[in-house]
Amino acid sequence: GEVKVTAEENLCEVDLINGAGSCTMLFATPGVKTISIEYPGDDFYLSGGSSIQYTVIPFSQEPQIRTGGTRTYVHEPDGQVGCLGGNCETETLPDTFTRFEVGSVFACGLQFDETAKGEVACRADAGATAPNFANGPYIDLSVGINHACALKLDGTVECQGDDANGQASPPTGSFASLSAGGDHTCALDADGGPTCWGALNTAPTGPFATLTSGDHHTCGLTAGGGIECWGDDNAGQSTVPDDAPAAFAQIAAGGNQTCGLDDEGHAACWGDDTYGQSTPAYGHFIAIDTDDDHTCALRDLGDRYGFTCWGEAGDEAPQYDFDQMTDTEITAL
Repeated sequence: GEVKVTAEENLCEVDLINGAGSCTMLFATPGVKTISIEYPGDDFYLSGGSSIQYTVIPFSQEPQIRTGGTRTYVHEPDGQVGCLGGNCETETLPDTFTRFEVGSVFACGLQFDETAKGEVACRADAGATAPNFANGPYIDLSVGINHACALKLDGTVECQGDDANGQASPPTGSFASLSAGGDHTCALDADGGPTCWGALNTAPTGPFATLTSGDHHTCGLTAGGGIECWGDDNAGQSTVPDDAPAAFAQIAAGGNQTCGLDDEGHAACWGDDTYGQSTPAYGHFIAIDTDDDHTCALRDLGDRYGFTCWGEAGDEAPQYDFDQMTDTEITAL
């Protein structure tokens, strides 16, 4: 039979298969939500007019750092974004995002608020064309060098931008997360199995908890902190060195190098070090990201954030303090 589930502006009509079914609802504000369930079948299984109450908590995330081209963004726990460097787009972007990604020529964010539930906003550098995702709602996104991909509610993928190698032509199927690189894109299914398309169209079996993609290689992080990389290895970016930490908490691939943070927040990098992008600064970091010729890592300074960059950072200096914005409860899932 079919179950109808409603809450605020959400409506799901779920076809039961062997007595089971599921749907996803998007809420722009936190608080207690009343979810009504209607089932026209036997009242023995679900009485008429049934409803439950569900508490939606305010959106919060671990702070992130995103670097690309000549700018670096700090994505705060409440979804606000700050930027330092050249070609920052914060003045023309909305205030808050649940996901924020940056490539070489444009930045994109996933919005969840009272006016935009699951919409993607992108801004491009002068002379470049920003992607225009208009078939949402979306639940995840990833930005490569010159292309971007977004994940729909049903798990299918939509990509826009440079498709010279097929990196913006996703296969059919259902996925749970995305990682866009330079000439390829990879995704994980619900079981952590990877699939890649574009110039790099092979992948190991996994399973992985997360993926990260560079120009021509991708790395997967296992639930136990192990790393497996595949693709180009011309600079050693896909070969984890013997002296690397035994387990990583985060990894980031960019250009022809790979970096990661161990459980204590120490950074390790390998691969291309032409500009010093694989020679990390010492310290305890909470997030890391790397681009073609530089790497940046985020520090928690208590009342504010700071970030350190190494390599050829263009307009960026080696060390910055970034004022921490006041958290506001504006978004929830």
